[in-house]
Amino acid sequence: MNIITLTMNPALDMSCTTDEVAPNRKLRCGPPRFDPGGGGINVSAVIHELGCESTAVFPFGGPAGEQLVELVNERSIRCRPVEIGQPTRTNLSVRDESTGKQFRFVMPGAELSEDEIDACLDALWNNGPPPDLLAVSGSFPPGVLPDFMTRLAEETHRRNIRLAVDASGEPLRKAAEAGVFLLKPNEQELADLTNTDPDADEEPDRALSQLMEQNDCENIVLSLGGGGAVLASRDGIEQRSAPEVDVKSRTGAGDSMVGGILTGLCREYDLRDAVRLGVAAGSAAVQTEGTELCRREDVDALFKAD
Repeated sequence: MNIITLTMNPALDMSCTTDEVAPNRKLRCGPPRFDPGGGGINVSAVIHELGCESTAVFPFGGPAGEQLVELVNERSIRCRPVEIGQPTRTNLSVRDESTGKQFRFVMPGAELSEDEIDACLDALWNNGPPPDLLAVSGSFPPGVLPDFMTRLAEETHRRNIRLAVDASGEPLRKAAEAGVFLLKPNEQELADLTNTDPDADEEPDRALSQLMEQNDCENIVLSLGGGGAVLASRDGIEQRSAPEVDVKSRTGAGDSMVGGILTGLCREYDLRDAVRLGVAAGSAAVQTEGTELCRREDVDALFKAD
């Protein structure tokens, strides 16, 4: 299976630790760790870690963008980077050693021009073989409107390509309305899509059924954080619990779940087992420090134990 991931708002992710996060003082930090970041890049990294391959398409600019491309190449992730005029953003994650809490500072991203958006699309369709499955993951930067998701959905329908979307806000709504192959909201995003209360003490089945009925999505995977995931498909609704693990950082857990699901599909698992692998990958990701994603040995162990 040929998988392409699209990251319209990539980042250079920097993570570090400090003894205590406190206001109005210098916070002395430990050595920083740099990782390539952004939803689709993370998904491609997980797919590669788990033994399959995909191609990451993303814009990059400035010294941070050049470092991002170097890190992607160092990890042997296939990519089609698209150079832009503005610099790639740098995000920061700081772990407070005194409390174990993590503080994440996320920047808005480089604004893309229409020509740069078109160059990203050209990299999708014309710079290599077309994908069997396109995964769009992460936020949209300034300059990329929610209707961009509609354009992608229409083009993938025309080309008979399956589209998986892990986004939020209006881009996620546009994907739901377009009827994609796979939609992955979290509980708050599902509530926003269905105008329901995420804090209500009830199962999500009704909201998922409502979303399936109102749109033409083939499958929805609702991520429940530490609670696992719920798969809604035309065959019904099924919950998959997550194993109990030691949580060190939740950064990248959602992207790891998507990467696990797509790896399962690449291995020709049925969707139920692919979601099982996705839950294992998401659970494995929270066991790692900072911005590090899941490790294959942890994913395999959790998947086999399920």
